[in-house]
Amino acid sequence: MPAQAAPSRAFPWRGFLIAGFAYLVMAIAYTWPLALHLNSGILNETDAPDAYEQTWVLAWVQHALATNPTQLLNAPIFSPTQGVLGYQDHMTPLAVLLYPVQWLTGNPLVVYNVGLILAFPLTALAMMPLARYLCGDGRAAFLAGIIAAFSPYRERHIVHLNQSSAEGIPLIIWTFERARHDGGAGWWLGLAGSLLLCSTLSNYYLGYTVLALGVYSLVCLLRRQPLIARKAWRGSWAFLLGLVPLGMALIPYVRVKAAVGAERRLQDVVYFSADLRDFLHTGSESLVYGWTDGLWRIAPLAVEVYVFPGWLALALVGLALRRPASGAETMVAVMRARAGHYAQTALALGVLTLGPYLRLFGSLTHLALPYLAIYFWLPGFSGFRDVSRVDQVLTVFLAGAAAIGAARLLARRSPRTASRILAALLAVLLLEYAVIQEPLLPVASGNAIPAVYRWLAAQPAGVVLELPICGLPGQPCLEESTYMYYQTYHWHPLVNGGGGFFPADWNQRIGPLQTFPSLAATAMIHRLRVAYIIAHPDYPWYQATESYCASTPCRGYTRLRFGRDIVFVVEPHSGS
Repeated sequence: MPAQAAPSRAFPWRGFLIAGFAYLVMAIAYTWPLALHLNSGILNETDAPDAYEQTWVLAWVQHALATNPTQLLNAPIFSPTQGVLGYQDHMTPLAVLLYPVQWLTGNPLVVYNVGLILAFPLTALAMMPLARYLCGDGRAAFLAGIIAAFSPYRERHIVHLNQSSAEGIPLIIWTFERARHDGGAGWWLGLAGSLLLCSTLSNYYLGYTVLALGVYSLVCLLRRQPLIARKAWRGSWAFLLGLVPLGMALIPYVRVKAAVGAERRLQDVVYFSADLRDFLHTGSESLVYGWTDGLWRIAPLAVEVYVFPGWLALALVGLALRRPASGAETMVAVMRARAGHYAQTALALGVLTLGPYLRLFGSLTHLALPYLAIYFWLPGFSGFRDVSRVDQVLTVFLAGAAAIGAARLLARRSPRTASRILAALLAVLLLEYAVIQEPLLPVASGNAIPAVYRWLAAQPAGVVLELPICGLPGQPCLEESTYMYYQTYHWHPLVNGGGGFFPADWNQRIGPLQTFPSLAATAMIHRLRVAYIIAHPDYPWYQATESYCASTPCRGYTRLRFGRDIVFVVEPHSGS
């Protein structure tokens, strides 16, 4: 297969910048009114804990790189456990990109919200080179960027900055295409670099994109297409060289897997997989299709998965697969074949999105699907819980095929007719993907944070314990993410913590702490070298804590109060 539909040596920077500005305007509208409340609110109250944690991740990476980069992985949660940044997607490139925002505002919430808005244009811009390579038409590539960045799936994960930052996916696929067709050290090194970028933003996307490339390669081989051109092996050594930093980036996650056992239970994987009906509805925020969310009477506790790509995207794929008229140019046939490869890969990924067992409109059939074999047999995939995230990779392949359909539709038209068709396609896409966001969740930041954290920021360094503290298994540990968010204002080490995993000895460590002010809790407090204890009103033993040391001084603690938050400053322990 030829490398390009319409070869072009010069990169269209002017069109790329214009497209970037347009995507940014769309992102502001898509997340509206977030741009008016960057320092006082977040989107999607349901997933607020994830927003708090990812605000913390960006803030910690920026803080560590500016103060002590060697301690980057030893984030100050789960004290005294080391290497706990490996419990999270650390998003270091994004944190570096957003450092000017931190420098200008000093507000971690603003950094997070700006990053969230930028995630949409960055993903769309990353899609454009791939789409343009596939179809040779910048206008169609622009539409493909919208499909990749603003599809209904993106609304479901809108506060998950690591999932919204999907630019690594199209970059991996684009550099893979260029490397396998054209070769050269630059493209092979670019492929390794794209994999490295994706590994820092989302390990889910890294794993699922590599899996998708395997599926795509199989499709090509079954269609008797050469996977790698003979000339393309030139410079392939650079790919092996580029795998070295990728391996180094993955080491912390391998250590976490060894330390805490990162495998997910099969029932959890099933729970977070897509149902077949999820391809037929969107979220209630959708302007056009919001009514479909209630159509299937989805149970309140069911995971909300939106993998409907939009009717126009599907129509464009259908147009790309249409058989060309007899006597048509060879390039049209090449584009159609390429669209077939991408569409077949997207279809296969759609099956994988359904997870280990088929679910039909709320009923689990126990009919085994291919992902069951992947879960058991492919190393690393047993650590992935949310299988529906395959849909972002699916959407990129679908957008690539749709770009070919749009290019065929626009080809050989007069400039006026092509402009009208492009405007109509753009209008329909924007209408299909338009959303009306729910009211923002108010979040305190800057000088508006609770007084106890303003006080804590001025105190000497010391380990902090906040109560209540999460026990496992149990209810979701929502309070831990709040503690992490406010830690960005004081950076004292926390006994508390949150994220995808917890230390192996977590329950043994925090069990006694849940009974403070008991003697067992005091012993563990000294063992963990805690300097400050903060008891919040929702702590189950709050009444006992409220009366503890209230009237008379007690040995070992100095008691303070900030509103309803009670603070105990731990006096040095001679046995520590």
